[in-house]
Amino acid sequence: MKQAVAVMPPIPPSISVEAASPTLTLSAEQQEQEVDNTLNANLLHCNGIEWKVVEGVVEDWRCMPKFGAHILWGNDVDEARRTPLDYWMMSFPSQMLADISIWTSNCLPQGSANAKEDEVLAVFGALYSLTRTSEGRRDLWSTTEDGLFPAPRFGERYSLTRDRFEILLRCLSFCPAHEAIGDKWAPVRRLIEGFNQRRVEKLYPGWQLCVDESVSSWRGKDGDFCSDGMPHVTRIDRKPKGVGCELKDCADADTKVILQLEIQEGAEVMVSKEYMAEYKLVGTAQLLRLTKPWHGSGRAVSADSAFASVATAVACRKNGIHFTGLVKTATRMYPKKYIDEVEFQELGDDITLTSSMEGHNIMAHAWGDKVRKCFVSTHSTTLPGKPSNKRRWREVLDEDGDEIGQTEVYNKTVKRKKVVEMYFDAASIIDINNHMRQGGLALEIAWRTQSWASRVVATVLGIVETDAYLLYKKFHPGSTKLSHSDFTEAVAKGLLLQKNVGAQAARRRLQSETEALPHNILPLNTLPMYNKDSEQCIATYASRLCHICKSPCKNYCNICSDTSKSQIVALCGLKSKQGSTCLVKHIVGATQ
Repeated sequence: MKQAVAVMPPIPPSISVEAASPTLTLSAEQQEQEVDNTLNANLLHCNGIEWKVVEGVVEDWRCMPKFGAHILWGNDVDEARRTPLDYWMMSFPSQMLADISIWTSNCLPQGSANAKEDEVLAVFGALYSLTRTSEGRRDLWSTTEDGLFPAPRFGERYSLTRDRFEILLRCLSFCPAHEAIGDKWAPVRRLIEGFNQRRVEKLYPGWQLCVDESVSSWRGKDGDFCSDGMPHVTRIDRKPKGVGCELKDCADADTKVILQLEIQEGAEVMVSKEYMAEYKLVGTAQLLRLTKPWHGSGRAVSADSAFASVATAVACRKNGIHFTGLVKTATRMYPKKYIDEVEFQELGDDITLTSSMEGHNIMAHAWGDKVRKCFVSTHSTTLPGKPSNKRRWREVLDEDGDEIGQTEVYNKTVKRKKVVEMYFDAASIIDINNHMRQGGLALEIAWRTQSWASRVVATVLGIVETDAYLLYKKFHPGSTKLSHSDFTEAVAKGLLLQKNVGAQAARRRLQSETEALPHNILPLNTLPMYNKDSEQCIATYASRLCHICKSPCKNYCNICSDTSKSQIVALCGLKSKQGSTCLVKHIVGATQ
């Protein structure tokens, strides 16, 4: 402990030496120790909370078992039969697909066919495909076989033309048009809410959660300077891609899957959010909002210094969860000054203090790493934990102690307690997820856009795909055989094929429904007027305008046409772009 110098006050003249002598019976060392104890007592009294130095905490205050995560599929299909697409569909807010297709259809130019759910999925599949090629997205529809690898031919293989893809991508919408009038974040708000709802419905997280932040990188227009820019741009210097839309997120430590997202909309808006009026602290309120679906479950939350404080720990206990956090600046009620006075002799040394606030036990633990780290926790113990193994490099020296220009790798081991081990086991999971999304999938780089809303959508789609892969690796029996890039390709192909599957199913259904109806669709070239060997031939190229959509077609209804009077009811065929729709409208119109 840092020694304080005791200075004795002068003896007043009215007091005799004999009367004052009892105050001088202590030795100099005893007087210094008494003053030191007084100073220590003051340092242990922090804004109404009394802290006590203890040898350690050997009994966990969280008296609940530790459990893992599992997926709530809702059916009994064998896990080995599930495909990467199944995991993606479970991770994506699929309950929004019908609404997304309607909102997108409302934004399409007049005369364009309405967007269908399978088309929306095909657009997502094409976007994921961009991450697996170094070329631009126009090359996905290339039919030229002049390279080393076969041409992608997306138009032929997946029944999605490039023009249709571009118009759907440009008009892709995740909210009704009227909502964007009063809410700047409306283009992405419903997608975030749908993502959060889907996680609560489909994933049962393990006993430990983590709260941190992610960034949707954006260096385009800023809403502070132009009306169509990102409404609020955050700048985080410590992150490699720290400029853009900041998302606070909660993740499951067992699977590393993101569970909840919250857009940071700016200080003026965030102070009006839930829990701010009660707890006053922004970090505390954010953590409680992100973990709200699991309040009362007894789960443990780990968070960095952006959220950690004694107030956060107590607020978590009030809401039925536990907390462990790394304290840096939010030191009100925390014995930071006392801890700073303690001198550690070597790496791994520590000190533990305990207190109680509103009936809840709190632990303050400081660990002597290269930089001293201070924790506040409501659970775990200070029993010996697994040592920290840090990978380090050093110069190789010869027998004389001179450098020889080579380096070697070694592991530096630092002892630590259970509470420190538990915190660091969970603290990095969101960073791992971010790295896989930004450095592995990299959809935000592949999908080039000048729209801030599209960039946030790319981030959410990236999180969905990354989460699906992490769940696949965790639960699928054959997951070790599939890399992240192979998983992305499987998901992209599955999404693109949804359009083919949907179109083929629609044709089969339409054919079965119209077999009993008095309509017979035949090619126009079966008519004598288009047969060059017939005397009635008027043209050799059989083409007319469909009487429904007015597009060129090569078929007609044999029942509804009167060939003797040359009254031909031309109609699009089932294999054409509008064939199914035109046939249905023709049948309905003929029966009315």
